[in-house]
Amino acid sequence: MPRKIRYSEVAKKYRPYLEVVFCDSITGKCSQKTFGLVDSGADGIVIPYSLGKEIGLRSPTAPELLDPNNIMTGIGGDAWHVARDCKLHIVDTVNGISYIFNEHVSWIYPDPSTLQQQTELAKEFSELQLKKQEVGTNIELLNPLLSELQNIELKIQKINKSLEPDVLIGRPFFDNFKYITFWHHDRKREHECYFEYELNPEKISDTKPIAKK
Repeated sequence: MPRKIRYSEVAKKYRPYLEVVFCDSITGKCSQKTFGLVDSGADGIVIPYSLGKEIGLRSPTAPELLDPNNIMTGIGGDAWHVARDCKLHIVDTVNGISYIFNEHVSWIYPDPSTLQQQTELAKEFSELQLKKQEVGTNIELLNPLLSELQNIELKIQKINKSLEPDVLIGRPFFDNFKYITFWHHDRKREHECYFEYELNPEKISDTKPIAKK
């Protein structure tokens, strides 16, 4: 059945988003409902590190972590990823149904260097926290420790942010549409833009009723 959807506002920008759920193909564990940006410029279906951890995707093997082919280049720079099989649910709240597809996704994952950096920062942060407890309220000793702790927190936040891109529904998924059309002609009127699509029923692997609240 054709669906017409207005662009959704996310981070003060209006873009074509679908409501989606991802499930691990092996365990069946599913994510919370989230928004996936429908992006014809994306080469794959991309999910952030936290989402893959949420559904329990299998951690990369050593060869996968060392494979240079697992480097993904994008607008934000290079990112490490691993391919995993997932069930992608397109949530149709109007009809109360999730349409399920078997898909390969690119899961953003920290490369070996980033993993090592995360481990070292976590260890350093823990050690400084212990020192902070030891110095108590001694301002002369406490202030430098607080400054170091803040610097480490900023480094950790920067790494975490690099692992959390938007969920992207890229070109490989477009084979599952009978058609998809974007009505986006004026950046100044993005709040009025919309897209229309119709899923190809032959591509749907399963359907699931949406639980009513």
